[in-house]
Amino acid sequence: MVKSLDFFEQIWICDTEFTARPGEVLEPILLVAREQRTGREIRVVGDELLAGVPDEFREPRFLFVCYSALAEIGFMVSLGWPTPLYTLDLFAEFVLATNFGIARKTGLLDALEFYGLPVPMDSDHKRAMRELCIRGGPYTNDELLAISDYCAKDVTATETLFRHMTGFRP
Repeated sequence: MVKSLDFFEQIWICDTEFTARPGEVLEPILLVAREQRTGREIRVVGDELLAGVPDEFREPRFLFVCYSALAEIGFMVSLGWPTPLYTLDLFAEFVLATNFGIARKTGLLDALEFYGLPVPMDSDHKRAMRELCIRGGPYTNDELLAISDYCAKDVTATETLFRHMTGFRP
C-alpha cells in the first residue's frame, strides 16, 4: 500500500480524446499529460500514438492521475499499451467523497464547481469539443489544435482538482 505521494518519482496527470461510435472500437485521437513536479507536458497525436506507450509512462514508480480511469485506460488498451501500475481516478474519489447515492452531477467541471475551484471553460465549449471528437476524423490541422488545447485545459482542470483533493504542492 502506498502511504504518500512522495513514493512516486513522477506524477502524470493525463487526459485523452477519442472517437467512440456505438458498436465500434474506440479510435484514439490524442493524449495530453503533465508531470506535476517538473511541469513537463507531452502531447501525443495521430501516428505518434502507434509508436507505443510514451517513455514517460514506463517509470515503475509513476502515478497516473485522471478524471475517468475507464476512459483513459480504455484509450491505452485500444492502443495495446500496458496499463499503469498505479492509477488515481479523481472521478471515483469525488463520487466516494460526495455522492453516496445522492443524485448530483459528477463531471470534471461539476467537481471543480462543487469545491469552489476555478473552471477553465464553460460547459458549451466542452460540449462542442466532445461533439467534434465524437464526429470523428479526418480532422483539419485547426481542429486537431483545438482538440489538443481543449484536452490540455482538462489536464489543467484535473491538476487543480488533484491538488485540492490531495494537498499536493510541487
